[in-house]
Amino acid sequence: MTKARAKTVRKTARKKKTRTKPRKAARRPPADRKAPRRRPRPDERAALLSDLGRRLAKLGKARIDAIQTTYEGAYAQAQVQLERARAVAGADTRKLRARFSDATEALKSAFAFDATEESQSIAELQIAIAAELGRVTGEEGVVPAELAINGAMAEWSQNTQERKRARAVRLWNLLAARGLAAPLDRSTLREMLLEAERAVAIVRADAKRFRADADVQRAWVAEWSAKARLARDVARDDLAAEADARAAEHARRFEELERELTNQTAALEKLEAQLAELRRSLG
Repeated sequence: MTKARAKTVRKTARKKKTRTKPRKAARRPPADRKAPRRRPRPDERAALLSDLGRRLAKLGKARIDAIQTTYEGAYAQAQVQLERARAVAGADTRKLRARFSDATEALKSAFAFDATEESQSIAELQIAIAAELGRVTGEEGVVPAELAINGAMAEWSQNTQERKRARAVRLWNLLAARGLAAPLDRSTLREMLLEAERAVAIVRADAKRFRADADVQRAWVAEWSAKARLARDVARDDLAAEADARAAEHARRFEELERELTNQTAALEKLEAQLAELRRSLG
């Protein structure tokens, strides 16, 4: 083999060896690595719970302040009604003062009850949230805790609205029993308006259904009465009696539906009047 040929063979071998050598994967710089999430230390968790307590306490104070504003409005309106009653000729001032004093004491007791109830609801919410946070022992427990806390907040919000409606009813009954009228803010009036609109829609739908059912029963009465006449024309008294019984059954059902329809019409008129009054109150 010549020297030139041997040199060419060595070059080719080196090229093949270079091509078959595996390439090393590029390493990411340490600065690009994402730091793993760590679980909060006990002191950090205590700080979170402390902040949660402050936030819920602030929320509870806002709720109690709103209740206090409602009762202060009721007290102010009771005072106005008292002055108007005293201005009437021949009014018994002593009885009016006694009635106002009784209403005032009742308002104080009712406010204390509602404030205590609201405070207890906030405390129960805080305990529920703290319990869910205390169950978190790792990353896998974060999502279930968040879902549970969101559910607790939603339940508390719903219960708050129910307490607000119940409070309005109690306040109304408390003052009405003493010859006074309870104040209603615009938010309460809007809620009552929505409920009245839903009630009117339901009664209208029921009335429409009763009318349709009554028309069907009346048509069956006419049909079975005609069959009874045809059966008598051919001297089939047995078939005529059966047709008369069926006609009587549909007639009874028709009369029941007519009574229901009359009641629904009266209820609808009353609800529509209340709805119109609420709309006037809201302007």
